[in-house]
Amino acid sequence: ASFYIKETESAYISLESGNVILLDDGLCEFSKYDALNSNTLYTGIYVVGKDISSGGIDIKCTTDYLKIVVFENLGKYSEYHKADRYTIGQEADAIETYCLNKEFIYKNGSASVNLKDGMILMIDEGVGKFTADSGPIVN
Repeated sequence: ASFYIKETESAYISLESGNVILLDDGLCEFSKYDALNSNTLYTGIYVVGKDISSGGIDIKCTTDYLKIVVFENLGKYSEYHKADRYTIGQEADAIETYCLNKEFIYKNGSASVNLKDGMILMIDEGVGKFTADSGPIVN
């Protein structure tokens, strides 16, 4: 994953042994994310079945706006991530080409998504609170 966050923002990063984080500019603070108690989705990439449970979830925007993108699997996310998408038009085209679903929600609005194991849930911008039909995020 590759993304930018502002000084006041938080992001979710799932790390495994041997992973490397490159900070291009700035400083950060790491803390363990207790998703079971928070039900908060920060900017980041969530693997369904690993980082978040499968099933139906409702996501409510708690910032000014929230951009959600769902990919069928890691392969489709990787293709999107590798695509030439660094202008607004190209980004929109890459999302349309590789994603299953996308939602742009404004403050206090919400969206429902049905997630299956292996899908990728990308929170591209913003923060949301979720409620799940099948339980909270799994560790």
